[in-house]
Amino acid sequence: MLMRSGVAVAALAVVLAGCGEQSPASLVYVGFEPAQPKIGDIVTVRFAAVDTRGLPAEGIPVHFELSSTTSPDVKVQPADSSTNKGTGEVITQIIATRRPAAVSVIATAGDKVAQSPVISISGDYVSGRGITFQCGHIAGAAAGIHALLAYGPSRDLIAGTVMDCTAHVADRSGIGIAGASVTFLAEAGAIGPSATTLTDAVGNADVTYKVSLPLPQDVDPGTYRHINPDPTSPDYDSVHIPQPLAPDWMQPWEWRIDPMNNPPPDDPTCPAGCPEPRRADPVRPGITNNPRDNLVTMIAVTAGEEPYVDLNDNGVHDDTEPFVDTIEPFVDANDNGTWDPGEFYVDTNADGSWTGKNGTWDANTLIWAQERILWTGLPNNYDYQEGAPSPLPSTPLAQYIPVVAQIYPAPGSMQLNLDHHGSVSVGYRISDPWFNTLPGNDDGDGCFANPTELVRVSQYGTGATGIRLAYGGVIPINFDIYDAHEEDPPDGGATTFNPPADWFIYPACKVHSSRRDGFEVEVNLTPIKGTVK
Repeated sequence: MLMRSGVAVAALAVVLAGCGEQSPASLVYVGFEPAQPKIGDIVTVRFAAVDTRGLPAEGIPVHFELSSTTSPDVKVQPADSSTNKGTGEVITQIIATRRPAAVSVIATAGDKVAQSPVISISGDYVSGRGITFQCGHIAGAAAGIHALLAYGPSRDLIAGTVMDCTAHVADRSGIGIAGASVTFLAEAGAIGPSATTLTDAVGNADVTYKVSLPLPQDVDPGTYRHINPDPTSPDYDSVHIPQPLAPDWMQPWEWRIDPMNNPPPDDPTCPAGCPEPRRADPVRPGITNNPRDNLVTMIAVTAGEEPYVDLNDNGVHDDTEPFVDTIEPFVDANDNGTWDPGEFYVDTNADGSWTGKNGTWDANTLIWAQERILWTGLPNNYDYQEGAPSPLPSTPLAQYIPVVAQIYPAPGSMQLNLDHHGSVSVGYRISDPWFNTLPGNDDGDGCFANPTELVRVSQYGTGATGIRLAYGGVIPINFDIYDAHEEDPPDGGATTFNPPADWFIYPACKVHSSRRDGFEVEVNLTPIKGTVK
């Protein structure tokens, strides 16, 4: 009888050992899948228990709960389970419905606790407020360099210059959505190699833009007025998008008809309107040049929902909640904020014509974002102040104005005589033939003048070198020229030149055609010559 009891105790010990310890030596988080869950996906979260021998601990009861219980739309199932035989692993699942969420799972086994990292569950649909489109990469996908060199001095097309562009799509919580199909359209040039691409893991769709035919639409000079950019503003009717005549990075609040000879307006809101700069092209008779002639519009289009304000935070749009009513995507070639015949558009409702706002919230429509870039050009000899043609050209809309000019000293006063240890200032103004700023796509781009043995040169003002993020048109270039003599000797004897020595300086502006695979070219300014004592 005693023997039988001993056998029973031994058997019970074996059974208990087989059931595993009730509190493991350690409990660890293993991982979750899928890697980028969306609303409605079943997310499997995995943990593992280890015993005191470092082996998988099986049969350990584990309880699960969410780190945040504020959202009733996220569930963890099952809430209780036990570790598997052989692996010591245990799994649970979380499901989010109706709205995006960011939670972590807490697993508890006895006195051991493990927690997963935050698991972001994105929306299953792109939101209209979550799409952006920008070109001109500076670092990584960060963009904002807006100009390409597209024309030679004879207004000849420099085809093949390229620029990187990125569209980003996200749900209404700002979480990027992978695998979304994005289509691109452009007013001028080419987007390729395919006009459609899929977003990557963070919601980015990358595409290459290239200068090529067709050319940008030639437009008449317009007038900039400050507008309310809010798409719900009553300033916008059922067929307009909330955009100014020109993007802010062109600084249109500084526009005036003749920017070479007149200062910008005092009031940046342009209450009476800021007229777009314009000039008669000396190379192409009868043509009026203005900045927007080479402003190229592009769009990125994808499927998604119209943005709305979720006032009651229930994850769905209710009839009383405000929303942004979108219009069918179009390429605004003439910059007036609405579709005009001849402009590309996407027929969302397949009715055979372009359609504006429909007055209802759409859970499934085409949403889109617009980007605008500049094609710039190199000046011709006729574009220089000293190379002005005779007679001066004119058009019904504009007179001839040079785009490369000496401002001070007065034109024709380039023989500058420096006193001993003296200095003189020289100023220019320069733009491309359309009154757009020359491109600044490289750290070394900008205007410079090299010193000589006789004179030193320093640059100051707004003509600084480097990558350019704003293209406000005409820029001033200023140089101070100094006598390069060392200090006079202490005995009072001055080391002067007698007769005065001649010096020459050849200022120029260096530009790169593009941030990516661009070529370098220099635009010469009027040479400076003089004497120094």
